[in-house]
Amino acid sequence: METQTLILLVSIAIITLVLLTMCIFKFESFQHIALPATSSDLPDGTYIITSHGGINLASNYVTPVQCNNFLYNHPIKGSDKTSWTLQRVADGVYILKKPDGLECLYSNIDRTVRSYVFDTGCNKKNLCGTTKPSYTGNLDENSIHTYFMILKHPNNKYYIKSMSNDMYFTLSNNGTLTLRQEPTEDSLFSFSRA
Repeated sequence: METQTLILLVSIAIITLVLLTMCIFKFESFQHIALPATSSDLPDGTYIITSHGGINLASNYVTPVQCNNFLYNHPIKGSDKTSWTLQRVADGVYILKKPDGLECLYSNIDRTVRSYVFDTGCNKKNLCGTTKPSYTGNLDENSIHTYFMILKHPNNKYYIKSMSNDMYFTLSNNGTLTLRQEPTEDSLFSFSRA
């Protein structure tokens, strides 16, 4: 009888340990499986992009760069509008720019997100990237830093991934926009029509 009780207690302890371990890993791990957004998920248009924490993606979270002389930390400011126009280049690949076309996002070589700001006298032709793949179906290599893959998460939110460095936009609750190698919950965004 004592042996059966001991076996029963050990079995209960093992089952409890396994269940507890499964629960801990279920809540601590973050599932980031996603597929490229289709044109039916996110057709071309103007959207408000909102982070997991409820913060709208805005120009003040990126460093603006003048398009003529490429200076930054210069008295130049991005758009006050919080909406962004998505222009589809290929399956899941988009250019993100302001509705007036005077600002667009790009990934800088230092792994930060910046924006070209077009002021008067600026020749902006193709600075935000070519809008169609080449005749061979390939993305323009010179435009790759302005292309972003938008990936749909199973919970109907999206990741924004830089095509030039394969890093994910992450907008924390304190309003800091960074690029991360691996996504977190702060890398999830909602897109709503503006």
